[in-house]
Formats: sequence, structure tokens, C-alpha cells
Amino acid sequence: GYITFVTINIAFFIGRKSFLQSRARCALNAIMILGYSQLVLGITTLYFRDPAVLAWLHQNLAIILFASLVWFVHEIRQIP
Repeated sequence: GYITFVTINIAFFIGRKSFLQSRARCALNAIMILGYSQLVLGITTLYFRDPAVLAWLHQNLAIILFASLVWFVHEIRQIP
């Protein structure tokens, strides 16, 4: 989880300084927000000793984060 979080932060700060179209920038912002949300939800899930609802939310947020990563890769492949 920590490696993913660090990788998301590095990609975000590199992406902020490069020329990205608005849709790619939107996808990058979504990845950053979802990454922080995933981290907080994962820590909260462990803190409360793995309640089913928080674990379910954590797993579903991971799916949404993965979909956002696919969206970002799709957008940056369209850059000439």
C-alpha cells in the first residue's frame, strides 16, 4: 500500500509540471484524491480491527482507483 501511495504522489507531482490535456489532468487529480482516500480508509479499517463495512468500502475504493488509473493511461496515450 505504501509503495502505491508513494508512486501516486511522485506521478502526481511530475504530472503537474508537464503539459497534460484537461482530461488527463482531471484523471490525475482523481487518482490523487482516491489514493489519499484509500490510505485513510485502509488505516481506519485496521484501527477499528477490520469491520466488514469499512473493509468492503476499502475494497470497492481500490476498484475505483484502478479504474481511474486505466482512465489516466488511456488519456496520456492520446497525447501526440
